[in-house]
Amino acid sequence: MPDGRKTSPFGTNLSYAPALDGIRALAVGLVLYQHWIDHPWIDRHLPVSTGLVGVKLFFVLSGLLITRILLVTRFEESSTLAAGLRSFYLRRALRIFPLYYMVLLVLALTSAPFRGLWPWYVTYLQNLRMVRAGHFLFASHLWTLAIEEQFYLVWPLLLFTLPVRRIGPVLLAMVPLAVGWRVVGCSLLRWNDLQVSLFTLSSLDSLGLGGLLAWLLFGGRRPSNRALAVVGAVGVGIVAASAMGGHFFVVVLSDTGVSLAAFALIGAVAEDAPAWLEVPLAARPLVALGRISYGVYVYHFFVSSQMGGLGRCLFALGGRPLLVAGELAVTLLLATLSWRLLEKPINDLKNRWAPRVPVRGMNAPDEPRPSQGRSR
Repeated sequence: MPDGRKTSPFGTNLSYAPALDGIRALAVGLVLYQHWIDHPWIDRHLPVSTGLVGVKLFFVLSGLLITRILLVTRFEESSTLAAGLRSFYLRRALRIFPLYYMVLLVLALTSAPFRGLWPWYVTYLQNLRMVRAGHFLFASHLWTLAIEEQFYLVWPLLLFTLPVRRIGPVLLAMVPLAVGWRVVGCSLLRWNDLQVSLFTLSSLDSLGLGGLLAWLLFGGRRPSNRALAVVGAVGVGIVAASAMGGHFFVVVLSDTGVSLAAFALIGAVAEDAPAWLEVPLAARPLVALGRISYGVYVYHFFVSSQMGGLGRCLFALGGRPLLVAGELAVTLLLATLSWRLLEKPINDLKNRWAPRVPVRGMNAPDEPRPSQGRSR
């Protein structure tokens, strides 16, 4: 969120790109659309769900931002492994945990079904519990938070210990690893679609592509807009081809196709964005929605299930459109209050408890900083 940081270049010094908040708004809007509207015509004619596109946008963006933070911590701040990990995990905990665990506490007090499952949610393993069950469980949308938290746990350890020359190849290798896992899940384990997609390895392509984009930007190697357009077209082509190839190919390849398209969009926006793309995505309403998108995502599912008499009244007065408008208004109100009263005050503590170290310049000879030469 805006805080006076410089806006360019994105790849270093934790600069801020407002249009990325617009991407967050777009992502959460696609999820809301699927959960609240999901028009039958669109559902029939799109090879993938709008919710999947929104989730993959979130994952690529998470991979980008988390990897960028870690790269700056390792190469710009010259942090040791212990200091870098401590700073990263503390800052992530202050940003993510307050809202999440507050919601879990409310659920524990009000929902008997949740009380039978709480250990899985408290430990961010709910996606694995759903894989074991073979279907969605209570608060099903929280599976995405589990995957992100598992990524946050493992990826910093790897990134801080990998030799510099291995970082790019490891990030790139996450894409075939995810595709290979989905083949194994479908063909060998005979898991259903949900089990395959909810297992953590299935999301490594989107998270890895986001990390790869951060690595390219940090090294001054932003892909040209033409190259990004080609990547986006390839991603869309993979989705279309998988739909024509049948169900197996949709499960195995469509996530990667969507992730490649998300890589292209986010890459075009993150640094040196063309005005025709940056201006609408950096519009104030979208940036404001992107800032509170975490709360919107977490709360929306519960709002739609708890509208009760108010929801029935709105539906009777104006049908589905008025009901959706009411759900959106309540969700935005909750997310705004949550941001101002809970999330932001606690998040601001990270500057006191885990302050950034001033940039020192070049690292030790055995850890050269990635090249800052730019190829366009």
